[in-house]
Amino acid sequence: MNGFLLLIPLLLIRLVLMPLLNPKAAQEATQFAPLLKNEQWAYYLYQVTNLILLFMPLGLQVTTSLPFILIGGFVYLIGLMIVLLAIIAFSKKEEQTLYTLGI
Repeated sequence: MNGFLLLIPLLLIRLVLMPLLNPKAAQEATQFAPLLKNEQWAYYLYQVTNLILLFMPLGLQVTTSLPFILIGGFVYLIGLMIVLLAIIAFSKKEEQTLYTLGI
């Protein structure tokens, strides 16, 4: 199985579910704070590493040994639930307020 398949649910939650729940929250999630001149290199490094992390799983294969699939699948589902709860909580916040409650 290709490792990229594991990213599809995460991308769907972030890129499809959030705009459906609250389009303004989705726009707000894409905003960055204004950058100072000495911070621009860190921003570009951040973008490059995100691209690497996004496309690196295309070359990875997931092995299917039963105990590892069960344990890994359980941990993966817990992670998906945490991301889902965080996206739902972020989408419910009021406009122009700092969200401090978390999940």
